[in-house]
Amino acid sequence: MSAAIYLQGMQGMQGMQGMQGMQGMQGMQGMQGMQGMMLTPGADPGTSWGLILNREAVMQPHGKEPPLADLRAEFRTPDGDGLPVVGDPLRLDRWSLDVRFENLKAELFRPLVLVADASTRAFKVSHMELNWDELEDDAPRVSPIFELVRPGRAVFEAQLKQVADWTELRAERMPEIMSQLGVPLQYWSAIVDLNPTTFRYTLELLHLALALAAHLVQPAKHYLACPRPVAYSPGIQPIINAGRFGVFPSGHSTEAFLVARLLQLLSGHRKRVTVLKPDGTSFEKEHPLEAQLQRLAARIANNRVVAGVHFPIDAPGGRMVGETLAEYLACRCRCRGLSGWTPRHFRGDALAAADPEVLRGFSRHEPLDAVQAQVLGKPLPKHFATNTMPLERPTLTHSLVLGDTQGLLDHLWDKASQEWA
Repeated sequence: MSAAIYLQGMQGMQGMQGMQGMQGMQGMQGMQGMQGMMLTPGADPGTSWGLILNREAVMQPHGKEPPLADLRAEFRTPDGDGLPVVGDPLRLDRWSLDVRFENLKAELFRPLVLVADASTRAFKVSHMELNWDELEDDAPRVSPIFELVRPGRAVFEAQLKQVADWTELRAERMPEIMSQLGVPLQYWSAIVDLNPTTFRYTLELLHLALALAAHLVQPAKHYLACPRPVAYSPGIQPIINAGRFGVFPSGHSTEAFLVARLLQLLSGHRKRVTVLKPDGTSFEKEHPLEAQLQRLAARIANNRVVAGVHFPIDAPGGRMVGETLAEYLACRCRCRGLSGWTPRHFRGDALAAADPEVLRGFSRHEPLDAVQAQVLGKPLPKHFATNTMPLERPTLTHSLVLGDTQGLLDHLWDKASQEWA
């Protein structure tokens, strides 16, 4: 092929590029059309200019005051001044998801008290009553939610061998590990068919719960200051880059068991069911849904050990926090059947390197408190041995408006639970 013919061919190709440019312009026009259809916050200059011209056309005659024709939905439940009452939870349904989320967090986080104790190497989270009477009470009542006391260095070093042994599982667990780096909602969806069409409010509640977990677990990791396995040995060589924060308690374990318990509460299924045997006797076992949810939570927690970014002891700490936060959140939302939450403590200082609880690794079947120990017929492990406290039943404030009988959390829970009815 001569150079002249080659150049002519190239020029022809450039002509084709001109056609592509025209297609690009058509694409821009399509985008503008789509912007006219979308009613999300924000604007583009073309639409804004069009609205200016349009108002001049539809407002007749010119120069008159705007006519009054209020939107009834915006002015329902009027107060004495003509505007909507302060604190109506139904107004939450009119806001966008991001605004709803901020309002829900403000109500949920308000009574939480976080304390780190350097002398006992502990991190505590409590609930403070906000409607206390200054004339009758010296101070507001503070109810414990959970406390974490970190294990000693010898405990982590004793579990380093198990972390190294589990590296053999990395190849087969790789797909799970990589797809569980964030919050693996698709794994929960595989069990209960979570989807934004059917379970819009359930998903909103779960995201709120996960925000609560992050709000509490990240400070716990910071103050308890427990390094990751790679800090103990260059032989661990984790297969993912872990977040730049401490290892204890496990955030993935916290989130997994928190989601598992909330799904069980929302679904209305019992944790255990009675099974009749042919001879007329009976025994109890896990409800099939409970078993699936708990197995998934445990597997997510264990996968972090396989990946080399956690110790086995991190998982029971996270499980305790997740289970307790699920009870606390459900209680704050006034879930039917819950009158309070069980305060729990993780006593890492009670563990020694040679203890069976340390050497055998994580088990989801460990009872977390005295009530569970009685139901399961098992003794409490050392790190949960002090969990014998009764339910906490504080007087709850249901809204930022003192005296209101329903708040935003109650409203969201009611919406979510209706999706399971």
